[in-house]
Amino acid sequence: MLEVKDLYREYKPKKGEPVVALNHVSVKFPDKGLVFILGKSGSGKSTLLNVMGGLDKADGGDIIIKGKSSKNFKQGDFDSYRNTYLGFIFQEYNILDEFNVGQNIALAIELQGQKATSEEINRILEEVDLKGYGSRKTNELSGGQKQRVAIARALVKDPDIIFGDEPTGALDSKTGIQVFDTLKKLAEKKLVIVVSHDREFAELYGDRVIELADGKIISDIEKIKVAGERTSQGVTLIDQSVIKVDKDYELTDDDMAVIKKYLNEKKNQERLISLDDSVNAPFKRITRIDDFGNKESFKKTDEEAIVNKKEEFKSIKSRLSLRKCFRIGGSSLKTKPFRLVITILLAITAFGMFGLADTMGSYDKITSTTKSIMDLSGDSIALEKNYLYKYNKEDDYISSQKVYANDNDLSELKTKYGIDFKGVYRVGNNESVDFSNCFKTRDNYSVIYPSSASGLYVSNEAEVRSLGYNINGSYPINKNEIAITKIMYDSFKKNGYSNKNYGGVVDLAPADVSEDKIIGNSISIYIDGDQKYFTITGIIDTKFNMNRYQDLVAASTNTDLTSTIGNYMLQNQFQYDYKYGFHSLFFTNEETVLDYANDGVISNINVEYTIGDSNRNYSNYVGDISKTNHIVKYANGSSLDNNSVAVSAQLLRNLNYDGFNLYNINIDPVEVEQVIWEYKSEDEYEAKLSNTTISNIGEALQYLSDDYGLKELYEYKVEKGYTGTYNNLRNYYLDKLFTSYNTQLIFDSINSNIPNMSVTISSYYGNNNKFMDNASFKISAIVFDTRSMLYFNSDVVAPFSMSQGQYTFVIARGVNDESLIRKIVTDTYNDKEDNTIVFKIQNGVMPSYNSINSLIETLSQVFLYVGIGFAVFASLMLFNFITISISYKKREIGILRAVGARSKDVFNIFFAESFIIAMIAFTFAIVLTFVISMVINNSLINEYNLLITLLTPGIRQVLLVLAVSIGVAFISTFIPVYKIAMKRPIDAIRDR
Repeated sequence: MLEVKDLYREYKPKKGEPVVALNHVSVKFPDKGLVFILGKSGSGKSTLLNVMGGLDKADGGDIIIKGKSSKNFKQGDFDSYRNTYLGFIFQEYNILDEFNVGQNIALAIELQGQKATSEEINRILEEVDLKGYGSRKTNELSGGQKQRVAIARALVKDPDIIFGDEPTGALDSKTGIQVFDTLKKLAEKKLVIVVSHDREFAELYGDRVIELADGKIISDIEKIKVAGERTSQGVTLIDQSVIKVDKDYELTDDDMAVIKKYLNEKKNQERLISLDDSVNAPFKRITRIDDFGNKESFKKTDEEAIVNKKEEFKSIKSRLSLRKCFRIGGSSLKTKPFRLVITILLAITAFGMFGLADTMGSYDKITSTTKSIMDLSGDSIALEKNYLYKYNKEDDYISSQKVYANDNDLSELKTKYGIDFKGVYRVGNNESVDFSNCFKTRDNYSVIYPSSASGLYVSNEAEVRSLGYNINGSYPINKNEIAITKIMYDSFKKNGYSNKNYGGVVDLAPADVSEDKIIGNSISIYIDGDQKYFTITGIIDTKFNMNRYQDLVAASTNTDLTSTIGNYMLQNQFQYDYKYGFHSLFFTNEETVLDYANDGVISNINVEYTIGDSNRNYSNYVGDISKTNHIVKYANGSSLDNNSVAVSAQLLRNLNYDGFNLYNINIDPVEVEQVIWEYKSEDEYEAKLSNTTISNIGEALQYLSDDYGLKELYEYKVEKGYTGTYNNLRNYYLDKLFTSYNTQLIFDSINSNIPNMSVTISSYYGNNNKFMDNASFKISAIVFDTRSMLYFNSDVVAPFSMSQGQYTFVIARGVNDESLIRKIVTDTYNDKEDNTIVFKIQNGVMPSYNSINSLIETLSQVFLYVGIGFAVFASLMLFNFITISISYKKREIGILRAVGARSKDVFNIFFAESFIIAMIAFTFAIVLTFVISMVINNSLINEYNLLITLLTPGIRQVLLVLAVSIGVAFISTFIPVYKIAMKRPIDAIRDR
């Protein structure tokens, strides 16, 4: 069954001469029997055993196992060989202290891929007289009991061969006898090879005794039985020195005579024939006499007579389940608990900081903004239309210009997002409507009490209630009726209400304001300089979260608002939260909105123009001459052709070309005086008339746009019964002032100084960003507009209207789907392409991001490296702990290998231990990451009023920390286990 041929093993110490442990040893073993290998220390007996068991590797020779040569065996093949055919019993027991008795024994069975049943374990324990010891801890056992556990572990898988290396060396003689009795019994069916230094036990128990010296076999004898000479019923003559008398037999006189005669005949013969000089001389010493009177003796071993059964070599690769590996690995955590806890705590902290730093390092404004909107902004969404462009095509920088939305945009948004957005109407050309002239006082200043509305919103009572809002009063259904919001009403509660500024009689102090007194009264606002009146029919509670802004209530000055970062950010958030919500809207009807349609001015574009050889100038407006409600004076005719342009008086006023200025053109002051002071018969205005110094167009226009000039005249005329508006009066006098004679005078002056005019559109939505490129237009008219504008006819200005709309922004409520909000936010930040339109989300969250987004993105790059540093630190700590722990368990690895575990199983066991540690660190680290992130986010919100979810740990951080944890566990297990696995198992057992 087992044979070694020409084994050679040499040890090469770091210092000193090489030592030959096995010097070309050859020996053949039978299928069963108890074989002792004797020899002094250093003789090579343990080396021979270890080499035959694959625990050590020979430098030469071969091992034949069931007819198969091991010359081409790898370490894994030897592992499988031990797992299949061998059972090892060591002097130091080499049972695993982390396991109880039953678990130590079960391990050998499980390595063969079988289930270790309690019945099987109890059976084998009973065989070694340890019945009922299965749950005992190994440190509760005596030396003999531990050795019997080792024997049980060797026996439980029913191996063909059992190796015992000094199995009784650490035991007392009585216990040693018990062990040898057990081995002797096993040898009846198996091959038991025992290395020992005890010759007496070897001769007593051994079926064969091999003795080594200096790495060579000096003696190889086998036990034989010789029958004695039976002289009577109870007496047997064994040899010249031994006579056996049966127990309880009474010697007769005849027996005594036979014995006396026998002794006399043998008295001169030797009592014992010793070994001669030949190594393998017959050894005839009696070692034992059995109950039948047969004597046991030794003779030179005849290996030719050894005939082994022919069996095929079939090894079983160890198959330890992952469940068992984790069970074994988990039990190992009980050792060095203090060091384990400290390491895990440090790893948790480092991994947690890694997760936190990576959360910051992987800051994504889209994810963060989406999360913030979901957490902090409710379910209303406002979008603002923006045009993206480059000033210079070669630049990388993209500029953004707000433009106005239209009905086509609403349809496209519906298609894109599935949301029914509605537009907030501009009032004339204004983006907001100031109603502070309706306040009685502004002494009680506070930013959270607004004084303007964002625009007009067309709705009805059913829709308002469907939005979740309550109405006190009624919804406006007639022209020039509006409903204000509760936060607007709160402004009147704070500042009082008065309509005396525009001819009313109501004057309410703050304490006197109530909803029933406000409802039914009017609000006066200016639309493109014209005063309009709206009747308040109701107050709508839009559920504005005023509690969030209570810190601003007491802020009575701008200094208070900017004294802390928190107040400053809170102010910005309030302005956005109010402006881009339903809270800032005048709720009205379609009829009211149609009365204030835009007058054909295309705004929020960038027009570059020159007049003559003047420097380049810019305007944000282009007008349709056919839609303007301002006074127009044509040089010839009453319209513009495609080659003509009208310029605003304000534009010409701002132009200074070679000393030419429209406002320096002299006019007849007497005519001006007569136009303005047509009531000169009134005594109180005679002084005014005599002091009038108007002599040119500039002075006349200045007077007619001066609040302290024209306003005084307006108030006077109202007292005299005038019913028109301030703007009506102004236009009236402009028309009077600019007669045909004066208009011609202006044009004559312009034509003599400025030969032509060219206009270039430098940023414009449509037609490849260019419409008029150095095109020349003759000045044919003047529009008395207070803005610096260019007016064209409808055909020329039509392409500009692509960027024009009636809505200052669009809004919807009930949007709470995170994926949809993320899509909108993604589009909001899509600001990389030239000549495109983007709808940007606007709410209370955006000021925080607009203020610190670039800073956060810069810091995120720093934190990315900080996170890597923490990951490395945590990894090194875990790596250090695991590798040191495994190196401390070098002996356990050797034992597992000796039992039959492959390197793979050993790795799985220790990786399971490392994995458990890593998972503990990972779990708590992720919890720590999320908790700290939540604390930081709450701190930013509550202490600094940053409506921003800065830290949004998610699947990335979970996967990264998990990957690093598992990676460290794998590497820190693989390296030391591989290193130890490369050692000879016996070296690992002996911790060499």
